Amino acid sequence: MKKILCMTLALMLFLSVAVAQGVQGEMTYDQVKERMEQNISLNLIDIRNAEAYDAGHLKFAMNMPADTLKADLQGILDSGFNYMDIEIIVYGEEADDCSKAAEIVTGLGFTNVSYMAGVSLWPYDLMTRADEMRLFGGMEAKDIYGNSVKEEIFFSQKLTMVNVWATFCNPCLREMPDLGRISREMKDQGVQIVGIVSDGLDYYGNSDEKNIALAQEIAESTQADYIHIVPDQVILRNLLPQISSVPTTFFLDEQGNLVGGVYLRSRDYAAWMDIINETLADLPAEEAAQ
Repeated sequence: MKKILCMTLALMLFLSVAVAQGVQGEMTYDQVKERMEQNISLNLIDIRNAEAYDAGHLKFAMNMPADTLKADLQGILDSGFNYMDIEIIVYGEEADDCSKAAEIVTGLGFTNVSYMAGVSLWPYDLMTRADEMRLFGGMEAKDIYGNSVKEEIFFSQKLTMVNVWATFCNPCLREMPDLGRISREMKDQGVQIVGIVSDGLDYYGNSDEKNIALAQEIAESTQADYIHIVPDQVILRNLLPQISSVPTTFFLDEQGNLVGGVYLRSRDYAAWMDIINETLADLPAEEAAQ
């Protein structure tokens, strides 16, 4: 869990997200949900045991059980971490336990700490350990036109080609007319293309309206008329750190599992069709037959 926290904090520093002062003391469910939406680098600490955490926890929360909380955080501080004004929300079941855990955190020097009790009554979606293991588990993003896009989009066809691109990437733009053609031609064969606009967020992790508008123009002018997703927290944390260059393309089966290879650089229509047909042929018989 220390590794997860450090990765989260490193992401915060990379994005240079300005820390917003949250409510000190106990927070309501709606207040926590609002902070989760507003602060992409929010640090949520679940103080329940591992079994309860695995069964369902707030998105991107770290599991630091109450009995090891102080030692876990002290280990991170001992490694050299000293950004003590990061926003932290501690949560669990009983208010007294959560309050005491928050006191432990502030006792270590953190200055922006709140807590929430009664997580079993949390009225919004929870994430399980199984959800976290999926690349797009718990995704709640929007496309470039503001339409809601959830993880279920990757379960709608037997093969999904995911193309990560950027508005500044000329090779990305050159292959998009061919990708649009493939999307239209392969639809009846259970193949879809989903684009991810990697620069759809600004320097602070918020939607970059200028780049999103440009992405709309590009998609329309190249006839790349498939869904293009603006990254959400799931994509930002799970996928984009693994992308070293654009375009990067990979494939998912109808369970959302990675299949085939990961392809760097752009390709033309014929090359992509060869790869798609090979990937389809390698799917299990029951999947390919559907």
